[in-house]
Amino acid sequence: MDGTLTQDEINALLNGMDLSDSSNNASKDEPAGSSDDAPAATAGAAPASNADALTDISFCAAPGETIGVIGGTGSGKSTLANLIPRFYDATDGQVLVRGEDVKTLQLQALRTRIGVVPQKALLFSGTIRDNLSMWNPAVSEADMEQAAKDACIYDFIIRQSGGFNYMLTENAANLSGGQRQRMEIARALATDPKLLLLDEPAAGMNPNETAELMDTISTIRKNFNISILLIEHDMSFVMNICERLYVLDYGQVIAEGLPEEIRSNPKVIAAYLGGE
Repeated sequence: MDGTLTQDEINALLNGMDLSDSSNNASKDEPAGSSDDAPAATAGAAPASNADALTDISFCAAPGETIGVIGGTGSGKSTLANLIPRFYDATDGQVLVRGEDVKTLQLQALRTRIGVVPQKALLFSGTIRDNLSMWNPAVSEADMEQAAKDACIYDFIIRQSGGFNYMLTENAANLSGGQRQRMEIARALATDPKLLLLDEPAAGMNPNETAELMDTISTIRKNFNISILLIEHDMSFVMNICERLYVLDYGQVIAEGLPEEIRSNPKVIAAYLGGE
């Protein structure tokens, strides 16, 4: 299993359902968060069998820090992203969010602490208000408006007929790729999460949309004491946003460090950038 969720699985998890799959082995010791001043994301795993999707993974993301996880197809980065909000459970190790093991938390409570922006936008036919709130009574009108401003989509919304009552078509086909992604980010921010998890957010975007997305993420990083975990395959994208990078290859970390260190790392050049 490559760690990618289906549309039905993601719809289910948004409602707090447990999607743990024993066939998706991911050996991992991951504290993915802690107290307000402690790491908001940490990961680790002991060596395991060939069936394990991830081994020897260990990292942390402090409040206000942007961490990038990069790797090619099949490297395990999507599996890693799915373990933190418990879309799947790790078979070994721990995932912590602000110091609490995610397995001890109710799923709905956990997923209000983690704002997840999936690779494919999950917007449905309905009003912008319903798409942002997901009918969660804890998300107020003020929460939605602030989240839309933080995600740099508020001005677009209020220009539409009906504002937050503007109707989106199925999969928000009446929005651009960049607008859909910012809607997803606004929905993720509406619950005031401690960790924002972005899974391939720039996928399918043109250069202008990618640049706007980078500005949005930079704005969130500047204005909030929130940890950001960015899962990407686009090296240039993460180089311009993240303070630290982890590079995965076949389920293991082959390099970690500052962007400039990763750019010149021989293992990364050989495994990821196509060097000899």
